[in-house]
Amino acid sequence: MRDQYAGDVSDLLKLAFLRVLAANDRTLGVGWYYNGEPDGRHQDGRHREYCDEPKWNAVDVALVTALKELRDLPECSVKALEELPVWPLKTRFHRTPMPSAGNRQLWADDMRCTLREARIIFLDPDNALGGPSRKHL
Repeated sequence: MRDQYAGDVSDLLKLAFLRVLAANDRTLGVGWYYNGEPDGRHQDGRHREYCDEPKWNAVDVALVTALKELRDLPECSVKALEELPVWPLKTRFHRTPMPSAGNRQLWADDMRCTLREARIIFLDPDNALGGPSRKHL
């Protein structure tokens, strides 16, 4: 997860799913595989179709509205995404930057400790599953 992509259409879909799954009766833990360095491809994710196409409101109008406001902030970031008032109650986050492959055990232990009270844990790698790198789970 990178700051430059915070609030893009994939976040809309992930958060909508998590809001339904956790509702307000389960503690959600979000483990970002956070990488604070831009990837050099874009200033931002640029996948914000939901901002201009009203059909996306059918997914979750409160979430769409909050994410539109996020994109207007001077500092759009993963931290700002965490601060939106759309998360289920008691949501916990782990946003410690992802270390290189050789130093992951302490990072993983810290994530486990931070999210230990969560009933549902969502891991969000930068680029899904794959080989050992900062981009993959």
